[in-house]
Amino acid sequence: MAKSPSRKKFLDQSDTLKLAASIAETREQKAQITIQKHHQHTQSPIQGLPKTQKLSPSKTKLKEIKAQIASDKARLKKTKAQLRKKADAAASAPVEKTTSPAPKKRVSFA
Repeated sequence: MAKSPSRKKFLDQSDTLKLAASIAETREQKAQITIQKHHQHTQSPIQGLPKTQKLSPSKTKLKEIKAQIASDKARLKKTKAQLRKKADAAASAPVEKTTSPAPKKRVSFA
């Protein structure tokens, strides 16, 4: 059996006006709330000085340890660079060979 088509239901003029008025009212309320939040946000720094955040002792200790590790890495990098420079300077210095190198051995693959 086929369903009979349902009739379209139209709203009265007064119902549509009430609906539009309620929608406008809710939008206006939302707009007022956002405006109030904006005003509160801009006024709060003026009323009092911003408080500095205090880190917990564990976080301060963690920061100190990280700083120590970073300084150790930097110091190690610096010493490695100095050792490399010394090694390069020693290698580039003219070294006189008193003995001739051994002759190369030839290998034949047969």
